[in-house]
Amino acid sequence: STGKGRELQNLDSQITEIILVDLMNENIPVLPVHDSYIVEEAYHGILADKIVEAYENVMGFTPVIG
Repeated sequence: STGKGRELQNLDSQITEIILVDLMNENIPVLPVHDSYIVEEAYHGILADKIVEAYENVMGFTPVIG
């Protein structure tokens, strides 16, 4: 066992925490479900931006989405 799984789970948790706190601070309700997030459709763009920002913050580079 290398512990890599736990390391990746921790990174995922850090990303989720940033997303939830940022949206909470903007009074946007969000429901985390495993590796996904549910928001009202009107907030979809804000959520997408927050996901990228949180990923960059934790991982140190911009994700490739496509």
